[in-house]
Amino acid sequence: TGTRARARPSRRQPSARARLTPGPAPRRPWGTLRPGPRLRRALGVDVLEVGYAIGGPSGLDAVAEIARAAGSAGAPRPPGAASLCVAVLARAAPADIDACAEALRHAPLGRINVFLPASDAHIEAKLQVSRTQVLDLAASAVARAAAAAPQAQFTAEDGSRADPAFLADLCGAVAEAGATVVSVADTAGCWLPQGAEAALRAARAACAQSEARADRRVAWSAHCHNDLGLASANALGAVAGGARQVEVTLLGVGARAGNAKLEEVALAAALHTDALGCAHALRLRGLAGAAAAFARRAGVPVARGKAVVGDHLRAQDAGQHVGPADLYRAFDPQDVGME
Repeated sequence: TGTRARARPSRRQPSARARLTPGPAPRRPWGTLRPGPRLRRALGVDVLEVGYAIGGPSGLDAVAEIARAAGSAGAPRPPGAASLCVAVLARAAPADIDACAEALRHAPLGRINVFLPASDAHIEAKLQVSRTQVLDLAASAVARAAAAAPQAQFTAEDGSRADPAFLADLCGAVAEAGATVVSVADTAGCWLPQGAEAALRAARAACAQSEARADRRVAWSAHCHNDLGLASANALGAVAGGARQVEVTLLGVGARAGNAKLEEVALAAALHTDALGCAHALRLRGLAGAAAAFARRAGVPVARGKAVVGDHLRAQDAGQHVGPADLYRAFDPQDVGME
């Protein structure tokens, strides 16, 4: 549970407030899905980010419905596991944060994920304020979120293209304001894996003094987009750099070319725990079933050659690939639930 802090008045300029005036939340091209706690049952996930609470009654109701389902007596909880954390996205605007707090009232454990531009290009295009004003806006928003929910996350939008020194200042400011989790986002999907690792290492090192002043440690995270086809690899690079949370989706469904794929990151991390220096408790045997169920609901077909859960992994290629199938497999398809 993150340290709670009282919100302090914001000194944002009118242009920043105007840019952050609540309006309709971004819409996803595949519609609205309400999975409830079923991913918890199938895979053992511990955090479920469910979208925006702002933008109309439908968004608020959907988030509140999932929060209630996660907090119900019948919600599945693996033995010894903590409560399922339900996370909700918020812009750095009081109305967004307050809507998240309302939607999370019945969640067993709630988190408000505040995001704000970190790169100069995004700051100029979206906020038209100075870096100093961004620091103040971020700290005020995170303090408000930390006072309104058990956990507060801050996501540095386009952090992969931000000035490293300013990114460090930004992450330090929100750590001192009460952030439980700090996430660096590769919003344009331009990282290489070694870049993701280096960025997380640098941000963590630069924020050590801020964590000491706050007398608390934050958890580090990465949010990777797939524009170059490297989102899953970049997520693993971030883990190598010290991230202990990565934001993933089944089949990588997300904006533009999508996000890091849950099934790929989960299996690769399980196979390379020594190299990454950490392990997870996700139930890999649920991956194939969860991906198939999601694909049916979302109308996103699973390609036969899809990594980890594609049908072709059950078979042995023809041609030069002759002999026992195990010679050509990094894992047994049954390990991910493929019969």
